[in-house]
Amino acid sequence: MNVNVELNMADNISSEFEANVITKSTGFTGPAVSLALTHGNAMKGAEKVHLRFNGGIEWQWGKKNVDQLGSFSYDLGVGTGLSFPRLILPGRKQKHLSHLIQRTSVNLEANMLNRTAYYQLTSVKTNLNYTWGKSRQIQHSFSPVYINTVNLLATTAAFDSIFEDNIYIRKSFEEQFILGMKYEFSYDNTFRRQAFNFFYQGGVHTSGNALDVFTRLGNDAADRPYTFLNNVYSQYIKLTSDLRFYLNGTNKTLVFRLYAGVGIPYLNSTVLPYVEQFFAGGAYSVRGFTSRFLGPGSFYDEKSTYIDQSGDVKLEGNLEYRFGLSKVLKGAVFLDAGNIWLVNEDESRPGSKFEFDAFYQQLAIGTGVGLRFDFNFFVLRADLGFPIRTPYVVDDSNWLLGSGKALSNPMFYLAIGYPF
Repeated sequence: MNVNVELNMADNISSEFEANVITKSTGFTGPAVSLALTHGNAMKGAEKVHLRFNGGIEWQWGKKNVDQLGSFSYDLGVGTGLSFPRLILPGRKQKHLSHLIQRTSVNLEANMLNRTAYYQLTSVKTNLNYTWGKSRQIQHSFSPVYINTVNLLATTAAFDSIFEDNIYIRKSFEEQFILGMKYEFSYDNTFRRQAFNFFYQGGVHTSGNALDVFTRLGNDAADRPYTFLNNVYSQYIKLTSDLRFYLNGTNKTLVFRLYAGVGIPYLNSTVLPYVEQFFAGGAYSVRGFTSRFLGPGSFYDEKSTYIDQSGDVKLEGNLEYRFGLSKVLKGAVFLDAGNIWLVNEDESRPGSKFEFDAFYQQLAIGTGVGLRFDFNFFVLRADLGFPIRTPYVVDDSNWLLGSGKALSNPMFYLAIGYPF
């Protein structure tokens, strides 16, 4: 066999630009842009340095609240990082490993978020990460150091009322200094389409354990929660699992997905930090329900906002049948079920705690149809979802089928990429 291999020199410096328009069910609409610059050979050894800027502005049509933080919402961020095409371990001499994938990276990111109706906050993240794998299908990712700190800069009266009335929500915003580690394992053979494809990703994230060993010295347990650098630090363990099966036929695919996640706060924390909590509903979750407006549990209040509809536990199952209509256009029929719950009791949100003998009665179910414009390098997705079962009782029943309410409350989603 004669083999000819042609190589093209890659550019050292590359750039990416992305622009889109975001429309939300809350009435906010506006543009968002992202710009990234990458140097692929910064130190003459295939080291990569990247710099990223992103920003988005949203304004709301209609009547404004006089208590709003400005006339528009915005999200501004900047991030940078340095990655090496090898594993750099302290105290060990560099040696060649047989891994197909090996990378060491250090990243730093800062963001400012303004939600005019509720709050303005800043977030700073940094981490050291190792990624390795002996094949393209199996990869490991480990961050021995992960730091994320979130600080509220300003709040509205509407947010303060939620903040003061619900100690659970208040603590989730107060305890947002995260110092811990992360590990993720993934198996993915979907790179090549075959009769049966499989994807799995599982992760564990801990925070506050190392800090707690030192801060508890000389402190009494009654003085909890302890602080570090004048911030209450979060202490928890968070587990996630994402399992997907793809049964492929000629121009058709049946996809099944099961997602489970739980975060357990302990010792220095009684609740997960807000940025680590779970949400349900929307274009990538239980379609037929508004994003972040589902749960927790059977709790329901017409005055609720996405701020108090978060949880420590998430269970979700999705079934989607995809079929080709043309070379580019594909159709889909889907059925989604799931919800979120709390680990600890919250008196202000009755029915929100996860109970093994009741959680299955608190599942929300949605169904619908969709279209996918699949250009291989880009997928534009449009879904129309209908709620057929609510986790709370409506007119003496959780089911909306037969009452006409399912068809009268459709949700339209326009998104990029497949949901799973």
